[in-house]
Amino acid sequence: NEIYTPKGNVRLNFVDHGENFANGENGMAELTDRVKQIYDTYANENTYFDRIALVGCDTTNIKQGLARNFAKTIYDNMPALRTAQITGRGGELEVNENGTKTMKTGGTKTVYSWYNGGIISTTRSAKTTADNLKNPLGGFDEYSKLLNELIKKKSSTSSKHHDVLKKLEEDFQKAQALEPGDLKTKIFEKMANDLDRHLQGRETKYQKQFDKLSAIARKCAENTLAYYLENKFNKSGVDIDVRADMLKGIAGLSLGEQLGRIEGVKSEFEGLLSKDEINLAKNAARKAWAEACVRKASEIVSGITKSQRALSAWDRRTVVNQFEVSPGLRDTHYVVVQLQDDPDIVESSADMTGKHSKNSTLIQMDKNGDYRLVHGPKLRTIKADNIKILFTGHGSKGLKTIGRRAANDIVDHVVALRGVLPAQSSIDTVAMKGCNSGADFSKDVAMGLKARNIETKVSSRLGLSKTELAGRNTVNNRYHLDEGKVVWGYKDGELTQFDPYTDDNYHLVVSVGEDGSLQLNRSIEGLEGKLRIRVMASNFNATLAALEELEDQLPDGTSMAEINIKMSDGSADWYAAHGVFGYSSRVSGLSSRFNANVLAYSHSGLSRGSHAYRYVQGKYTTVDRVAGANGATNGFVFRNAQTPGYVIFSYKKDRSYPVYNFATRPNIDNIILATIDSDSCSKRELLRQFKDAINLIGDSGGSVSKIGITTEGNKMGVDDYKVMVSFLSRELHIKVEAYNTYTQTKPWLSMNPGDSQVTEDLGAKHLAETQPYNDKKLQSWDTLTQEQTDKLTTESQKTKPDLANHDHQILFQTESDDNVKDSTLKLAFKHPTQTTIVQMQKDGTHRVVYGTQLKDITGKVKMVAVGYGRE
Repeated sequence: NEIYTPKGNVRLNFVDHGENFANGENGMAELTDRVKQIYDTYANENTYFDRIALVGCDTTNIKQGLARNFAKTIYDNMPALRTAQITGRGGELEVNENGTKTMKTGGTKTVYSWYNGGIISTTRSAKTTADNLKNPLGGFDEYSKLLNELIKKKSSTSSKHHDVLKKLEEDFQKAQALEPGDLKTKIFEKMANDLDRHLQGRETKYQKQFDKLSAIARKCAENTLAYYLENKFNKSGVDIDVRADMLKGIAGLSLGEQLGRIEGVKSEFEGLLSKDEINLAKNAARKAWAEACVRKASEIVSGITKSQRALSAWDRRTVVNQFEVSPGLRDTHYVVVQLQDDPDIVESSADMTGKHSKNSTLIQMDKNGDYRLVHGPKLRTIKADNIKILFTGHGSKGLKTIGRRAANDIVDHVVALRGVLPAQSSIDTVAMKGCNSGADFSKDVAMGLKARNIETKVSSRLGLSKTELAGRNTVNNRYHLDEGKVVWGYKDGELTQFDPYTDDNYHLVVSVGEDGSLQLNRSIEGLEGKLRIRVMASNFNATLAALEELEDQLPDGTSMAEINIKMSDGSADWYAAHGVFGYSSRVSGLSSRFNANVLAYSHSGLSRGSHAYRYVQGKYTTVDRVAGANGATNGFVFRNAQTPGYVIFSYKKDRSYPVYNFATRPNIDNIILATIDSDSCSKRELLRQFKDAINLIGDSGGSVSKIGITTEGNKMGVDDYKVMVSFLSRELHIKVEAYNTYTQTKPWLSMNPGDSQVTEDLGAKHLAETQPYNDKKLQSWDTLTQEQTDKLTTESQKTKPDLANHDHQILFQTESDDNVKDSTLKLAFKHPTQTTIVQMQKDGTHRVVYGTQLKDITGKVKMVAVGYGRE
């Protein structure tokens, strides 16, 4: 006969009467020899022994635990098989014609495995039984019966098991009384965990019954809804609203979890309908009921699948832990609920989640309250006791909505989520993170939640809300001002408006006394770990001295991780006292000195609502929304990687708020570059923004040698750009140049002071225009300038979309022409961390000028040749 050679995962089934396994020709020694012979013959890199089963009646109990002894012998004598599970059966067993195994009700299967240097076991109730159908799914009644038996055996209060059994009885009664829902499931999970913890390291002659009790509890946790329905049928008959109970059982869960729960219910009742006994006349009502359960479950599954398809079309952005922010005094978990599939909302939701990425969950929720998980742990598994729910969506003051939800819709969403959040947790805050949805919106939500037995604070914004890259919110382009936010909640049972910003989220509040002494709002005793500190600013030197004194006093292992500085007037306004350059250097200096994220914000004065920040992991310092010349509002970014001597900003018509990018290290001679990101231009507005930059540079002791504009995208016509260049040169009395891209080295428009007209070089503008091939040898080609390399470095630190369908791209610059080089760089800027630039001449001679070396590139690669098209 042909010999069969098994491959892949292999299961060994030894079939005999249980008594023969103990005393007959298939005894322990013989079984062990057979296993060794089979393993030695067939085990190799392609064959893996997954399970060894003793298939016979009561193999776990005959001869003092035959199956366990067999497992011990195998694991001791053949260590290579410690990865295999070994199973035995407790109770009467019958093997059916189709190979399935049927056991009498009460039968169990015990699975033994090797773990951490010893044998562990799990006992499960049999899947298929052959008795009557009084309680065919087992579940609650099976658990209750076994628990009562154990309580009777351990009725003495001196028993080491008495207390835990009585607590299990109490929890079981509590679970029985509950309507279907996740809380019911969690109680059964807790019961199983409590019993397992109690039994750990203990020996008892009732080990089999205790193991079975634990297994049934876990089975009840996995199939709570099915067993609830069975229990209800046993009490009420077929006239029950199955669909309503199923929907209650999955309320508040994600669509994926809902699908798993309902599919589980459907599977349980399909299994029931597959039994021969279900067709008996006495079981007709139960059969009709089971068929109704399967039918309703199928309908719900169809609806869930439809909702999943709709939500899967929503855009999603990867949450980036850009600057992890200390969570503050309390152990808080943030649940960010994205209400709309809108690009701005997608981006702000991801940024908000990234602020506390390790302690946040992001979900996308449709109007029906169905949602999918995007980031973080499932709601039911959150560890923290303190929960903040943040709703993101566009607010409408006129419609009184956020994300197209009215206040009562938000209440419904919170109530549903509360049902699946851990029982020990509390909802500290519900926050509307969209624009103004009406002055009373948060008040209405707070009252609605109170009516549904949830008492919490509810906040909303009272203006145009914006979320920055680091997850920080501004309202009407101002940060941390009381008039931008309203908070409602209950105090002593009365609806109350709270202060928008309190000290509750800080471990310490630091201030400086009139004599320069350090003052704290509480004792530092007991503080540990990374602290979040609020500082009431004095002049910079006094504030620095106070922080250094505090650092010296902190217990070992305790540090200031988050320093938030509230400035006031006079010398306590560091921007007014030191100017933008001095303000920036002081904030970045504090961050470096204390290895902490530092945020400073102004509560008064001309720059009220402005702020500056520097993160430990960041490579730049931002000063935002400060007052400039003529009352204008400006923003500044001081970048470590930016080439000194260049000041860069972007212009868009009617956006009077420019952000000027400076190098961290100042320079005497400077060039100002502006990207024209608009299809039209207000010459006076652009002129003012250039003048502000020139004045700032002058205030710091520097000068400007020329200005440049980049016309990438050609949003305006050639004549419009020429008029712009001419106007700026004449008004500013300075050289002005226009470039097709930011990295281009040759301008296509230029004008010097005193020139009668603009010089034009269209060849430098359009790569598509054919040029004669320059057959210059590779060693004579220009490599990347330092400025271009710095730009690539800067771009690589920004959040960029991944390459579609590829892991890496290689850009081949095929000519030495400047325009070809600039176009290659432009392509690289889209995916700088996934790009290699290769300069290659006609004969294939090449060199890598940027990115991963060719030999080190892995995965799926896209290759792009950049050059002029020629016939």
